[in-house]
Amino acid sequence: MEYTANPKVAKYAFVLKFPDGVVTGRSVSHALSKLPSPRGPIILAGESFTVEAMGVAKADGCDVIAIHEFFWTDASYATIRIFRI
Repeated sequence: MEYTANPKVAKYAFVLKFPDGVVTGRSVSHALSKLPSPRGPIILAGESFTVEAMGVAKADGCDVIAIHEFFWTDASYATIRIFRI
C-alpha cells in the first residue's frame, strides 16, 4: 500500500508503530488509550490492520500506514489464528 501524506498535518504529535503482523481493533484501542488527552495528530504504522482497527483509527482521526490491505475482521482473524496453533 502506498502512503500519501495528509496535507492537513504538518507534524504528527504521535507515531505508533505496531509490531509485525495483523493489528486488531483491540490493539489500536488499547494503544490510543495510553496517550494523553488532548493530543495532536496521530499516525499508526503496521503491516496489516483489520476492518475494526481501521474503524477505530478513523473514529479517532488517525492516519494509517499499512504494508498490506487486510479486509478481515477481528473475529475472522482470531478464527484463523486458532487453527494455526
